[in-house]
Amino acid sequence: MEGNFEEYLRPNRSWEDQLNKAKEFVYKKLGPGINISVFKDGEWVRRSYGYKDEPEVQTNPEILYDIASITKLVTALQILELEQQGTLNLEDRAGEYLDFLKSSPLQIKDLLAHRGAQVLTREKYVPGTPYLRSDLERIFENPDNLTLDRPTDYNYGDLGYLHLGLLLETVEGENLAAKTRRFVEKYELGTLLYNPVAAGVEMTDIARSETNNLPGEVQDEKAKWYGGVSGHAGLFATQHALETLVERLFNRQFDLRPARYAKLYTPEFEPSPVTGMSFSLAGIRRGLYSEYPNISGFGGSTIFFDPGETQALVHTCNITYPHRPASREEFRKWNRKIGRRA
Repeated sequence: MEGNFEEYLRPNRSWEDQLNKAKEFVYKKLGPGINISVFKDGEWVRRSYGYKDEPEVQTNPEILYDIASITKLVTALQILELEQQGTLNLEDRAGEYLDFLKSSPLQIKDLLAHRGAQVLTREKYVPGTPYLRSDLERIFENPDNLTLDRPTDYNYGDLGYLHLGLLLETVEGENLAAKTRRFVEKYELGTLLYNPVAAGVEMTDIARSETNNLPGEVQDEKAKWYGGVSGHAGLFATQHALETLVERLFNRQFDLRPARYAKLYTPEFEPSPVTGMSFSLAGIRRGLYSEYPNISGFGGSTIFFDPGETQALVHTCNITYPHRPASREEFRKWNRKIGRRA
């Protein structure tokens, strides 16, 4: 990777420069449209460029986008809330809650940080292939089908967070969609939910994930075959909902314990240079408790924020529409550049 972390992921360019970068996104045809918000000096500056799916429908901050792996952040926050309530401990073995992991040494904190290198070794999952949930349970919830390496081994992926979603269901005794709905309502996050059409949202208010998908149909196949609900993907959100999520993080309204979690999840405290609760963006992994966190979804929606300077950049977009290979490498370059220091 060129440069170092300090050169990236700080939204401290001028508002005008950041918003011009958003125009660049549209003009280079990396996606049909984008909503972008910059938080600086205590206020949001917002712009929307381009269209939702078809040119006659302009995008706007109230359009719902499939936020893909940003779902992992919401899953992590719910796990941390249970830890703060004393319902579970991050040092608990995941197998205490999930029978199929009972022989695994992995702790909840390892799943949060993508540690353990969970890899399918026998029956394989074939992306893009339709499955029944029972088929995926046989594949993903079968201890004989997983290689669980040392907790220090890192493997960014979906399995750990899929399992954390199942763990939340086990602990709370209700399905993940209902549990997440209560979490969203508690913190007044706005329109952030699974399966928006089933929840009554009009299709005209949702951006399509892919050409062959209906509005509101999740792009991620694993989440799709789990009924659209998983700990790793499946959530849809508006631009305003992601802004509110960032504000709650700034205001410590989730009652987080940064000193404790930093000891578990930042390079300064870990022998591995991998940040915890981290989501890969253009080859850079910066987790929730790193100095300059970023969280990005496969469809392109991204959150950058700098807790020290109380500044953030949020954008919702969809580069998988109209087709999945839509200049993803160009998007990664653009996304990395948009948060780079001037």
